[in-house]
Amino acid sequence: MRLVDMARGGLADAIRAGAKQGPQLRISMHRPADNATCAIGAAKLGLGLPMSDSLLIRFPWLLALAQCPAAEPTDFLYLADLCEGHTRFAMLWHLNDAHCWSREQIADWIMLIEQGQVLLQDRPPGRTGPVHSVSIMAQPDSGPEPRAGNTLQRG
Repeated sequence: MRLVDMARGGLADAIRAGAKQGPQLRISMHRPADNATCAIGAAKLGLGLPMSDSLLIRFPWLLALAQCPAAEPTDFLYLADLCEGHTRFAMLWHLNDAHCWSREQIADWIMLIEQGQVLLQDRPPGRTGPVHSVSIMAQPDSGPEPRAGNTLQRG
């Protein structure tokens, strides 16, 4: 069942629509028993696509490289191999699984890209250049902006 008009709806709308169909899922795309999905599975549900279909045909801009909007190179738990060098498509599962972003938070990030507001390696507005003070602990479901609290200073 298509929840978003494929001719007019964007990926962010599809993720949001699909997310309403069941709980969030990590490490897997879809669990039919309770309609649980990750962000990619939610987008496919929202568009009415089979789980076997590729989003890259509909959204080829997902092949562009993206910088992780959830982490900075100075984060205590930052791993360059996990947070750098991903395509936007791979960043969907990375944000879902590694940073435990909600599907709605991922849709917010995608919406910024769709609106042309996130440029320069897909950094959210206000996040440019090196960061000298960052949160030590990852904050699941905190969104793209770092939370105040314990910080680690770059030496």
